[in-house]
This record gives sequence, C-alpha cells and structure tokens, in this order.
Amino acid sequence: MAGAFTLVFFMRQATNLAWIFLWIGILLVFLSSGVILKPTSLWNFIIAFAALASAYKLLNQGRINF
Repeated sequence: MAGAFTLVFFMRQATNLAWIFLWIGILLVFLSSGVILKPTSLWNFIIAFAALASAYKLLNQGRINF
C-alpha cells in the first residue's frame, strides 16, 4: 500500500522509491503464500476493467467525459 500511495501522490519526487515498495510488497505476498487465485466471471472482469480505466483517466485528466 505504501508503494501505491507513493506512486499516486508523489509521482515526481519519489518514483523509484514507490516502485521499490511495490516490488517488496509483491515479493512478500508470494513468499508468505497468501495468494489465492479464484476464477472470476466475465461480468466481474468487465466491471473491474471499467473501474480501472475510469480511475486512470481521472488521475491523468481530472475528468471523465461520457
């Protein structure tokens, strides 16, 4: 979470530090065997992808045009 927070809010100042935090977090999740992959429906995938795309556009442009 620290990596994602740093990457979103302090993009210009601490980019390398944010990526280091993210990779450490991913590595720790896999080392602790806390990853459980479950199948998902196509409907859930479409909703999640739309939310991700909307959030990306909000972060870059500050607005969403429908």
